[in-house]
Parts: sequence; structure tokens; C-alpha cells
Amino acid sequence: MNIINKLYRSKNTLLEMLDTRGYNTEKYKNFSINEIDVMYKAMDKKVSSEPNGLDFECVKDENNTYLKFILHTKLRLANLKTLVDNMIEDYVQPGDTIIFVVKDKINNVETFDTFLTTYLEQQNILVQIFWIDTLLFNITKHELVPPMRLLNEEEKKDIFTKANISNFNQLPIILRGDPVAKFYGMKRGDLAEITRPSVTGGIYKNYRYCQ
Repeated sequence: MNIINKLYRSKNTLLEMLDTRGYNTEKYKNFSINEIDVMYKAMDKKVSSEPNGLDFECVKDENNTYLKFILHTKLRLANLKTLVDNMIEDYVQPGDTIIFVVKDKINNVETFDTFLTTYLEQQNILVQIFWIDTLLFNITKHELVPPMRLLNEEEKKDIFTKANISNFNQLPIILRGDPVAKFYGMKRGDLAEITRPSVTGGIYKNYRYCQ
């Protein structure tokens, strides 16, 4: 599959991802593959904090998510730090999210994830990196992935009674790096409700605590 087809499919998946997270994505929908081709060819090969070509921004309440594509250079940790710091200096605020889409697979994912965690813990800015090949389809639409949603703070309080627990750590764990957790933008301390069919023909719900 060539890069233009990958970009077209991955952008659709990203918009579905942001829809799931509650962002307004309407103005970015219905782009043709030819328009994606034009935007790709217009991209500056030098990566900077400024929006470039395929980059876009979505809004939810008072928070923004910034999508940035890194397609002409391999992402390195030192360059990533400079880029994120520049974006924070220019326009990214606490509570915002930055999503990088990279053309080349990152081998030392754990090192990057450990580094990016500091932005969430110290500045309340979620930074995620997705390899474009993992965005060619929406993982949540796979038949083996049950429906899931994140609970709000009020709903989280009710879980102590529903699940008969005194601590969230008593619940099964889902890691932030899990592909589905990453799709939903889960952070440490988030709680997900998962709906599954039961053997009696109904449904049952269970919960996963994010670490």
C-alpha cells in the first residue's frame, strides 16, 4: 500500500478515534484521496511546531487535540522533546492532547512512552505516538473487541458499590500502552466500562482500571 492510501485510511481512523473521544471533527471529514495527495505533496519536509499539510486540530469543550504527521524524517527522542516543548511554548495548554503519526515504526517504544509520561504528570498534556500502519483500520470495530467507554468522575464513585470493592486496584488492569486503551486516550487512573454478551443472551459489564 502506498503512502497516500495509508494517509487516507489513517486519517479516517483518526477522525473516528477523535469522535469516540468526544471531539468535533466535522470540518475534517469527506476529504478525497486526491485532496490528501495534494496536502501530502505540499508538506514541508522540515518538522516544526507550526501546522503543516495534513496536520489539524480538533476541539472538545475547552481542550484541543493537535494532530501532527511526521512523514519525511525518522522520529528521534531529542527531536521529539524539542518539538513538543516548542508546541507547548507556542499554543498547547494543560489539558490538551498531542498526537503524532509517524511513517517509520519506533523500535524503542518503552523509552518514548516513559519520556512522554512526564508531560502528562508534570503539565497535564497527553502526548501519543501512532505508527501509521496501526491506523489503517479502527481497532474498536474488530469483532473480538467489545464496546468500551470511559467513566466520568461521578460514575467512578459508584463502582465501589457496584463492584463491591474498596480500591480501584482491586479491579482488572488495562495498561496505557494497550492498543484499545491508546485508541481511547486512556490515562493512569481512568476507568473503562466494557460491555460483553452473556451466555444467557443478555449483556454483562465489567471494568478495567488504567495504569
